[in-house]
Amino acid sequence: MLTRDLLHSEAMRIPDAIQSQLLTILAIGARNIKFYCDGRRYELCGAEAYHIHNIPQMIQDFSAEKLAYYLDVEVAQYLRDLSDKPTGDLRAPWDVLRRWLNEYRTSPNHFSST
Repeated sequence: MLTRDLLHSEAMRIPDAIQSQLLTILAIGARNIKFYCDGRRYELCGAEAYHIHNIPQMIQDFSAEKLAYYLDVEVAQYLRDLSDKPTGDLRAPWDVLRRWLNEYRTSPNHFSST
């Protein structure tokens, strides 16, 4: 669990590989919202919207802490909301994001969650 104030996290230029994965997640989320709305499954539309609503801001003002929050908190909530059965292949981009974050965390002079 992160204890730092995310509003004061250190902003950095978003790596291209991370931006690409986040854009993939946004595209899948938008398709899912359309699919669920067409099927009048509005509670799932809400779960999808909540899942992706912070991603544009994270792309614009990226930090490792924000990515960690997304992966640790928002993805976990999304999976609970969808009974651990998301529509679309989100596991692949999530895995790329987690690998990057783990590498970043273990790099000298970088991420600290204290």
